[in-house]
Amino acid sequence: MSSPSFTHINKKRTGRVFLMYRCLVLLVFIAFIYSNHVLASFAPTAAELQEQDYILEQLNHILDEPHITSKEESVKLAHQLFESLNEEQKEEMILPLNKAIAHRWSNLPINQASRNGVPLSELNTQSFILAMLLLQANLSPLGFEHMTEIIKADYFLSTTIKNPPFKWGAQEYYISIHGNPSYTKPWMIQLTGHHLAENIFINRSKTTITPEFTGTQPRIFQINNRTYHPMNAKVNAVHALLLSLCNEQKQQSKLNDEFNDILLGPGNDQSFPTQEGLLIKNLNTEQQIQVKHMIEEWVAHAPYEARKALLHTYLSQEQLQKTTIAWAGSTSIKRPGSYFRIDGPQIWIEIYSKEGVANKKQAHVHSIWRDKLNDYGGILK
Repeated sequence: MSSPSFTHINKKRTGRVFLMYRCLVLLVFIAFIYSNHVLASFAPTAAELQEQDYILEQLNHILDEPHITSKEESVKLAHQLFESLNEEQKEEMILPLNKAIAHRWSNLPINQASRNGVPLSELNTQSFILAMLLLQANLSPLGFEHMTEIIKADYFLSTTIKNPPFKWGAQEYYISIHGNPSYTKPWMIQLTGHHLAENIFINRSKTTITPEFTGTQPRIFQINNRTYHPMNAKVNAVHALLLSLCNEQKQQSKLNDEFNDILLGPGNDQSFPTQEGLLIKNLNTEQQIQVKHMIEEWVAHAPYEARKALLHTYLSQEQLQKTTIAWAGSTSIKRPGSYFRIDGPQIWIEIYSKEGVANKKQAHVHSIWRDKLNDYGGILK
């Protein structure tokens, strides 16, 4: 039998190569269609856009015409909120006061982590206003406004980013009440969503709001020609202190570890590491004032009496003598990969600058304030 000709072999090889090429093109096309389908699936629907517009309208109305509420009214407001809910919403919002449920919060988008409670978008107007008044009564005016601006940042992401890779939006924030609101027994309000967790614990006359997670993406944004920058005061305070450190102070306060986020975020309650860094008492007078100002920036979200008591403790000479600062990555907290912390006998603050998801050129910020003795009222920590 004669052997196949070179031309015949070459044709067979060419046919195989062409078939492989067609298969490769088909696979690339399928991957492209699939990836675009997945990304597009997180774009807000017309109904969700309408829900978000409604939420922002209500938030702006409350901010423009603030109601005079006090924490003494909280029990009454909470029960009025319950009465305004349907049975299904009551079942979802009113939860037992226990550690396992209270610790179930997240800063991640809703498609990555479930939440306690009822989404804001499912509340009718009466329920929504009562829920906001309840939060307003137990945060400082600055704390409440800051909370609304973080929600607005998610509205901005949802409505301006084409094919968003995550489920963003003002409608994806959830509120829950833990325990039976009472003047004599402890209970808790929790509001959680992307870049936000308010854990407000009320025990008779004492109110605590830690752990409090705050963050924003992007750091600066505009809605209806108004500019928002909810984390700028904190970022600028940290940035100024780090720039003021001399080389020796930088070495003494530098952490050896590399970080890709804050350490004590959701799911890491009471996991405080061994204290490291530079003692505040070894800073110069101006730098010590900067650290005090920085602590005040975080604590400013607490209602007046709670804020006053906490600052009296955190800024006492006894506690400041044992409080440290530490950094990693870069001394410019505005640069992605930069990390900073304050670690005292009672206070714990972290802030981390992450690469942007919506816009990789613009870093976004994660931060947490914890109280080693009073997280979740000191009862469920």
